[in-house]
Amino acid sequence: MARFLLAVAVILVLVAVDWRWRNESLQILAPILRIALGLTVALWLLMSTSLTPAYRHALVASDPVTTMRDLQLTPYQSGVLTMERDAARVLRRVIPPLLILTWLGAFPAVGAVRRAFKARHKGDESMSDVRG
Repeated sequence: MARFLLAVAVILVLVAVDWRWRNESLQILAPILRIALGLTVALWLLMSTSLTPAYRHALVASDPVTTMRDLQLTPYQSGVLTMERDAARVLRRVIPPLLILTWLGAFPAVGAVRRAFKARHKGDESMSDVRG
């Protein structure tokens, strides 16, 4: 439930940041909120990419990987595969901050391209009025 609420909160903040506000003070607040969100997510990404917990857990794992394809593993292989499993769990936590940073980076560029196409389209219409 907590992850769902976090996802909803992040989506609401992203929509608030990228919304076209009519109030000028809110238009000034949006880039500040964008920067704060970007720094927060970058810190989240930095903190969630540490593999140290996976290494630590592999040393004292109560649920180590002991077999693979019905073959018994040596203690070394078991430790390596346990660490790999735990590292994969840790790295899955990297996906949400990467998606948020992608949104923060791509959305302004998409808006700029859209505005450029609109301006070009208006320019084409005005040229056709002059010719016709």
